Amino acid sequence: MRRATASLSDLQIRTESKGTRFELADGEVPGLGLRVLPSGRKFWFLRYGPSGGRRRITFGEYPALSLKKARDKARELLGGVKVHDRDPMAERKAERAARKKAGSETFEALSAFYLEEHAKRNKRLRPWKEDERKLRVEVLPVWGSRPAAQIRRTDVRELLERIAAERGGVCANRTRTLISRVFSFGMEKERVESNPVHGLKRLYAEKPRERVLSEDEILALWPLFDRLQPAVSAAWRLVLLTAQRPGEVLAMRWRDLERDSRGWWWNLPAELTKTNRAHRVPLSPQALAVVEALRPLTGTTEWVLASRADGKRLTWLSHSSARLREWSGLDHFTPHDLRRTAATWLGRHGVRPDTIDQLLNHATGK
Repeated sequence: MRRATASLSDLQIRTESKGTRFELADGEVPGLGLRVLPSGRKFWFLRYGPSGGRRRITFGEYPALSLKKARDKARELLGGVKVHDRDPMAERKAERAARKKAGSETFEALSAFYLEEHAKRNKRLRPWKEDERKLRVEVLPVWGSRPAAQIRRTDVRELLERIAAERGGVCANRTRTLISRVFSFGMEKERVESNPVHGLKRLYAEKPRERVLSEDEILALWPLFDRLQPAVSAAWRLVLLTAQRPGEVLAMRWRDLERDSRGWWWNLPAELTKTNRAHRVPLSPQALAVVEALRPLTGTTEWVLASRADGKRLTWLSHSSARLREWSGLDHFTPHDLRRTAATWLGRHGVRPDTIDQLLNHATGK
């Protein structure tokens, strides 16, 4: 092991080159070290115990486990050794033996663990709900009862190929990313030993989304919205009339609507926007008319675009997308394409790019 004369730093760790296998010792936490593999991957480990019988445990990979968190974890392990005479390696072996004896954890259980312990704690409502939906619809019907440890790369490929055939390559790519996150979190928490997605590249190339609907296409779609449920119809129209993200439109609440001397506004709180930044959207007379038409139907609920069945907000427009494409005969389009269409039309009518950027609430907007 290379002996560090001072504390390790992120800069030192990041600049260590690959090609040979070596180890670095941290000068701040006794026993903490970092193993660097020829491939460039880096793993934290801790040596503990008396000099005559020192043991070693590996507990995370850099940079997924940062230097600060590795030090905190090492101090926690050392505290257990000194105060309670615990042996982290023996405890890990006992846990693995118990899991093996009881039967491997199913993928459904691993997914539930990921959602509860990671997604719900680190993501906003809409993204973790989408994780839950994708697992429930795309993955659990196939893998739910299977032991997670028995899922192999060939299983992942077969599942993704089937999803691509039924729902498209983009959906398959998103599912691949989610499966990898579930297994990576399971590895971090020592629920599984490996991630079967590692080494499996995205199966389908994605082209940048540039679909902008023409005036004739919008004129063809507009009356077809009336064939949808009122809240769903309003959602499509509001995406086009406000140029906001579909998911944010679906989260519109009555209490976020405000009137002042200049007119009506929709105030989006930071926790409901993709950029984590509060946003104020002017409502045109056309947009306000769409909203007010819903008041007799959903005005007693929290959400403007509430479901007729249970009063909860709508969360998805995919089913109506398919219906609209079938009814109109138009080429493939998505709800987000209407947002892009609105922005494009504003530009064609002379609205300044920085004003459009501000309306769209892009991360680069001023």
